[in-house]
Amino acid sequence: MTDKISENKSLDDELKRLSNQADELIRALKRLQADNHHLRIQQDQISAEKSELQDRNRQAKQRIDLIVERLRTLEPE
Repeated sequence: MTDKISENKSLDDELKRLSNQADELIRALKRLQADNHHLRIQQDQISAEKSELQDRNRQAKQRIDLIVERLRTLEPE
């Protein structure tokens, strides 16, 4: 009878341990999902910013090219 009780206690302890471990894994999963979500938002923002900066850089280059072309037309040959 004592063996049955200690076996049940051992099984209960193991179930509690597994339950706690499952809870920890669920918390870790939720934390990682939230982190992943925030990183995706951040990545989208950075990508949009990069695109905007590339556009501004192209516009600046076009303006510089126009200025250089005007300067070349002003140079005496």
